[in-house]
Amino acid sequence: MQRQQNFGTFDTIDIIEYSPATYIACTGSAYTGGNCGGRGRSRTGGRDGNNRNASPAHRGAREGGAAYARQAGGAAYARQAGGAAYARQAGGRSRQPGCAATARPRQQNRAVARTRRKKRRHGVRLLVFLTACLCLTVFGGAAARLCMETFGGAAAYPTLPIAISSIMYPTDLGGAWDAETETALRALAQRRPEIQPMLDDPAAWPADVAALLARNEEALDFVLAYPSLADTMPPDAVEEAQKGVFPVLLQWDARWGAAPYAGSILALSGCGPTVLSVVACGLTGSDAWTPAAIAEWAQGWGYATASGTSWDLMRTGCEHFGVKAEELSLSETTVFRALEAGSPIICSVRPGDFTTTGHFIVLTGTEDGLVRLVDPNSPARSATLWEWDRLMPQIKNLWAYTAI
Repeated sequence: MQRQQNFGTFDTIDIIEYSPATYIACTGSAYTGGNCGGRGRSRTGGRDGNNRNASPAHRGAREGGAAYARQAGGAAYARQAGGAAYARQAGGRSRQPGCAATARPRQQNRAVARTRRKKRRHGVRLLVFLTACLCLTVFGGAAARLCMETFGGAAAYPTLPIAISSIMYPTDLGGAWDAETETALRALAQRRPEIQPMLDDPAAWPADVAALLARNEEALDFVLAYPSLADTMPPDAVEEAQKGVFPVLLQWDARWGAAPYAGSILALSGCGPTVLSVVACGLTGSDAWTPAAIAEWAQGWGYATASGTSWDLMRTGCEHFGVKAEELSLSETTVFRALEAGSPIICSVRPGDFTTTGHFIVLTGTEDGLVRLVDPNSPARSATLWEWDRLMPQIKNLWAYTAI
């Protein structure tokens, strides 16, 4: 059998021919000027238009496509794409003489494609792994707590995530009195002679405690009793606790005013725990949440800072005590609607009627278009009904509360 090696130009043919040992099928390309492809007829010529000497086992390919031929016991494959031709035969690959390229470029392209697919699969697996780790981190703790509450005894209130800081600040109430405090107390002694023991033995009263009395005469009983209160334990219950009633609790109450809090004592820096105690007592009816109990928990969980109480205690920490918060807009309509629905509102206030620095108060209701409130630093202000227009400019932020 003689095999022709001549290559020419391409044109389009469609050939189907059967012989006892040969299947030839072409749809695409064939050489017009040669007979590399095989037995068949070229529409545009070539060598007189016929490849009479082509082997019965080959198939020609014309311009723009590919051709292959199968023969009993073997196969040959010929293709030209961009000027490259290669052939495959039974038992291996053979390069045709005169062809510009073989199957190697195609194999290289396949290798590149396989490498890209592997990289994509590895990227997808890594993404799935990282997503699973994130889900375990976020939801694992919640699931564990749910299992403990379901199967190991439910906690009274939801457990909060560990706070950023749990620093127990040392108590520092100052040293010697300053001249301003001493002058104010000497003037007060003219009307309240019971404070004379303080003037006779100032070392028994820390400077910050004496300054409290110089600023606020309402704290007289607590300040006079302070030397005997410093080492006493606060009570475990709020006697006034009653569901639906918001008691007037004072941060310098002798029951808990000397308890340490945020580097000071509740009497001086405990307005936050005290107003939250008012809310918890009124909404839950529980008497367990004394200002001292809330202060101890808040300090242990990092809600107490060297400058006082964090707003986060009002936003989220409150849930430990059976109440949840909703931050409100500073709108008269919004505030009155919440108060009339029975939701007390804790306000952080700026310097004004209630403080010279920063302070927490709690709005507890309305009466004749006025607002009732509890100021934990003043029984007199707590007994006053307030106009909204007077309160609004002093409020920095506010949260309404409901029972969980």
